[in-house]
Amino acid sequence: MNKRIFGALFVAAAWGHLFYPAVVGAASRFGTTVPLRRFPSPECVPDYSVVIPAYLEHSTIGECVRMWWDNGASEVVVVVDDDPLTAQAAADVGATVDFSDWRGGKHAALNRAVPKVKHSVVLLADTNTRMGEASAARLVDHVAEGRADVVGGVKVENGESESRYWRFDNWLKECEERLGGCPLLVGEAICMRRETWEPIPDHAASDDLHLTGRSITRGLRVRVDTSVRAHENSTEAKGQHRRRYQLVSMVMHQVVADPHNLLGLDRGHLILAGHKLFRVMVAPAAQVALLGHPLGWLQLPPVLDYVHSARTGRELHGMRGLAAQSVGMPVVVWVHALWDLRNRHTRSWKKVAR
Repeated sequence: MNKRIFGALFVAAAWGHLFYPAVVGAASRFGTTVPLRRFPSPECVPDYSVVIPAYLEHSTIGECVRMWWDNGASEVVVVVDDDPLTAQAAADVGATVDFSDWRGGKHAALNRAVPKVKHSVVLLADTNTRMGEASAARLVDHVAEGRADVVGGVKVENGESESRYWRFDNWLKECEERLGGCPLLVGEAICMRRETWEPIPDHAASDDLHLTGRSITRGLRVRVDTSVRAHENSTEAKGQHRRRYQLVSMVMHQVVADPHNLLGLDRGHLILAGHKLFRVMVAPAAQVALLGHPLGWLQLPPVLDYVHSARTGRELHGMRGLAAQSVGMPVVVWVHALWDLRNRHTRSWKKVAR
């Protein structure tokens, strides 16, 4: 491997975690866009509906629905497919249940429920999302007052390794917001008007990635309020790895199936590519290619540490954990996701009952 190829691969491998954040972080110091920062009184927020797709969540859906009632939601719709226990648990705490005997996936549940909600402003949430009243009010207020067509918050996880990653990701979104707005939505909480909704097609493996790309393509104002935090409990190391490779496999599937909505030269698509697609797809491929050079073998200890952590369920801490997370994890997850995609397992997400 000659020096030019090695240099190009090194830049590609380090782009997502080093060069892109450095460029965006430096440029954001001169950014002129004011981040979304408004703190309305919850009493002044208009009526809104919450839509929650749920499957095998009979022990947790009650707490979730009660949280949204406490947050001031005017309507809570729980969409349940082929799971009578969860449907009954949701109905017991006053939610409107949209039930189907056929399980079509999260995108089909949203397509069925969103057009039928009572209120114009609708908030899409996951069952494991935990959010306070003030955060919900801010999302709804941004849409109701016309500051954004589609708006989301940022994700916060409790585990050390996952928390470290999401702190980095959320800092990057804050920088992108100062440069004109960050269009990268997370599925834990997305707010829009009912009239803005467009059905998610069957080929969309990731609903939040599709909503992000399609909204940019449609010319909608997509923003992220980084003061709105959707909290989620981290799973153990084995569960984290399974979720990571399935998500990366979904991104790969999405790019192959729908490049028109995810790739482009406008500002929104470039941020999507630099922030997520390049980091998930191109950088790990460059890391694998670097193993063909002796200096690339320096990646092997973090890779082996991550494999050991994923197999045993033991989380690594300190600098060793950081190296395993930032260097080892992308390689292992990318290889596993590519194998998953090759064997067409992307859509077969096995849900564990809760």
